[in-house]
Amino acid sequence: MKTLPLVLIFALNACHSTPPETHCALNEQQPDSWATCIGKNVKLHGTLATPVEIQQHPLLTMTGEQAYLNVGQTQIILTSAQRLDCPAALWVEGSLESIDLGGAPATKLSYRGWALAVKNYGCQ
Repeated sequence: MKTLPLVLIFALNACHSTPPETHCALNEQQPDSWATCIGKNVKLHGTLATPVEIQQHPLLTMTGEQAYLNVGQTQIILTSAQRLDCPAALWVEGSLESIDLGGAPATKLSYRGWALAVKNYGCQ
């Protein structure tokens, strides 16, 4: 039985590695420009909202965790299979969605905002 040299095994594994995930480029300080990234993978930086900071948002998940990310002056709904637990700043990446429940603007029947289905996150 022949064995492959270690260098060749490493080279073969490198050929089959997963390419790095690309992110749709967005300006975190200009949420009005995020529409080009709807349905695409994005990476955002911010802090988890405290209970006092949480604005009115719809409940999007019944099977996982829902949290809220402050990105500049914008609050984003985060849905995740696991609890996001970072004491300070964090980054999240996942699929960006636009939420529009309709209704006249600035009324109790209206809601327009952003949601992110979290695939990965890390504390900063």
